[in-house]
Amino acid sequence: MDGIDYYVGEEAASRGIVCLVPVPRDQPDESGGVACSTESRGMIVTLDDVNGEAALVADDADTEPLAEEGWTEVSQNLWVR
Repeated sequence: MDGIDYYVGEEAASRGIVCLVPVPRDQPDESGGVACSTESRGMIVTLDDVNGEAALVADDADTEPLAEEGWTEVSQNLWVR
């Protein structure tokens, strides 16, 4: 999404919790909502906050439904709308 950088991280202690963090470029010290999940198939995590909606999907996920619902792939495995 314009003006937003997205970061993905794995929780170090558990090695299985994946988090998606949006950070506005003009205010890098302030992140929006943070979403975390242990899902390992399909859509891993979705985030809906003041910056919009973002979805992190697995490598082998069927993304056709996302495209049909108006989502746009902005980076490998990262979709926004």
